[in-house]
Order: sequence, then structure tokens, then C-alpha cells
Amino acid sequence: PTTEASIPAVDTSTLLAHETNPILKKRVIGKDDVDIAAMIKKLANSDWVRQGRAFYDVNDGVCPFCQQETTDAFAQSLNEYFDEAFVTDSKAIDDLATNYATDASRLQQQLAAIIAAPSKFLDVEKLKVEKELLDAKVTLNDQRLAGKKKEASHVVELESLSNVFVEIKALIDAANSQESILQEIHHKLAKF
Repeated sequence: PTTEASIPAVDTSTLLAHETNPILKKRVIGKDDVDIAAMIKKLANSDWVRQGRAFYDVNDGVCPFCQQETTDAFAQSLNEYFDEAFVTDSKAIDDLATNYATDASRLQQQLAAIIAAPSKFLDVEKLKVEKELLDAKVTLNDQRLAGKKKEASHVVELESLSNVFVEIKALIDAANSQESILQEIHHKLAKF
């Protein structure tokens, strides 16, 4: 009899680590000690001002909202409000969203390959169900990360994938265990 190849383990640690990234819980807003900070804080519209700033920058110092010419002091206040820390935190959010999508896609491809050429010991139907659940949670998390990118001042919590990963690992381990037992039996029979 031929032996089945072991199912490769899937590394879930990187994807799980993204769930606890501190930037998710951080309210990314501008600097507090700038003259316009009090108004922005009172109106709770940091995200709105940040989005409008892009229009301000291309509109040659004319306010994109009221279409009035602004002073150099106002431009300086905007630059100070959205300081280097803000830019760094915004980049951290962008990087997290990109890395999460890449790592999730890699894992989803690994599982799809296992399902496409399953071991005869693998409960493929259960693995398909777990992969569908994983896919749904990844889609939800991608949406939450997109929301965090758009509104950096909001706290975001990702849907945990740990329970799905426990089930997937159990299915793979059970299949590999059965294969290992069968190989051991074949090895003992070959000695006779």
C-alpha cells in the first residue's frame, strides 16, 4: 500500500498577532496643543478635518469647505495638528491593513490547496466549513481595518480567528496522526 503525505501545518501565529496590534485601540488624532485642536476636539471631527486637508493642500490655501482664502497661520496650525506622530500612526494603520490582507490571503491559499488535494484521512467537509468561517471573519476584519484607515480616531477590534484555527489544527493533526499510525503499521509489517 502507498502512504499518504502528511498535511503541512499552517502557520497562524502571524495573523493572530495582528489582532492584538496596539494601533487598533489607539485613537489616532492630531496634536492637542495647537490652536485649532480645541475646536476639532469639541466637534469630534478630526477624521473629517483630515480628509478635508487633502483638498485644502491641492486647493492652494483656499478652504475646501467655505471657499475662503486662509492665512499662513491656519496652514501652520493644520500642519502642527497633524504632526509626525499622527503621520507615523496613520502609516502603522495602513501597514497593518496591508499585512493583514497579505497574511490572510496566504493562509487562505494554503487551506485551499489542502482542500483541493486532501489526504484520505482528512475530514474535508469539516475543513471546508472551517475555511468558509475563516473567510467570512477575514472579510469582516478587512472591512474593520478599512474603517480604521478612513476614521483613525475610532477604536477597532478585530474578530478573533483563534477558535477557527484551533479547529483547523485539530483536523490536520487528526489526519496526520492517522497517517502516522498507518505508516508505523506498514513499517512493522514490512519487517515480517
